[in-house]
Amino acid sequence: MKKGQIGRVTMLKTGFSIFKLEDGKMVPARYVKKGGVFRVYGICRDDYTTNYALEANLFAYRSSHRMDGSNEYFQKNLFYETPSKAKLELVKQVNN
Repeated sequence: MKKGQIGRVTMLKTGFSIFKLEDGKMVPARYVKKGGVFRVYGICRDDYTTNYALEANLFAYRSSHRMDGSNEYFQKNLFYETPSKAKLELVKQVNN
């Protein structure tokens, strides 16, 4: 784990796009292989989508939703996991 990391995503399918933000738009930046792992530093939500913020201004698409929040459609191309409380405490001790 690195400072600021809140979890990680593992790609479940080959060819899933990782996006970057350019001129206010999400554009494809990378295509990954099944089993690729990325650190997650935040979760970003806008009007219609939710994305995981990865390193180097990259994002992984998590879900789309209606503006009123009534329906959310999750992407099944990735698996998000958070670290255990024990691991978080250990990282906190090391960083202080």
